Amino acid sequence: MQQTMGTIDAIVEEIRLAEYGVHYLVIYPDMITLRRIYSYYVKMQLEDNNEIVLILPYYETTEMVRNVLSGEDKYNQGSTINVRKYEKEGSLMIIDSVKAYFRSDTDLMSFIGSLLKQAQNSGKSGVSVIADLASFYFHNGIDKLIEYEMSLPTKYDDNMKLKGYCLYHQEDFDRRLTKQQKQKLLEHHGKNLMIVS
Repeated sequence: MQQTMGTIDAIVEEIRLAEYGVHYLVIYPDMITLRRIYSYYVKMQLEDNNEIVLILPYYETTEMVRNVLSGEDKYNQGSTINVRKYEKEGSLMIIDSVKAYFRSDTDLMSFIGSLLKQAQNSGKSGVSVIADLASFYFHNGIDKLIEYEMSLPTKYDDNMKLKGYCLYHQEDFDRRLTKQQKQKLLEHHGKNLMIVS
């Protein structure tokens, strides 16, 4: 298990340098920090790396994520994109995490599999998934969260062209999980990124 603690800029650089197959745990201290990270990352993946990006927010509505990405949020700091254009062409998907994990007819990993096929067929480089897992606390319980995380590999197959980032708010991680649960999650991910102020 690799662990990196650092500033926003240091963690963004770690994420930027990640190769396909990564399954990282990212602990963020607040929503402003999270917005800065995902707005920068999404812009880079869509514009520079020709990827498909799936965002599964929990503490923000899908419309709020769209506002942040399009620059209608004062915390974005210049990482704006044409959200409607990327959504229309199928390069960007923003789906509420409750819907994605608990209220969909399609299993999330099956959906990601279809995105990987779509990426391959359309000449995209791969798929990045940015998922806030807080929905499990409120809809299915912590045991189901741990079970779900353990069902995912520590590293995705390189042939999948997939990058997975599991997001945890620092307060949730500290207060809702036991020491053993935290350890299990930290040991299971390929790398743990923790943002410090």
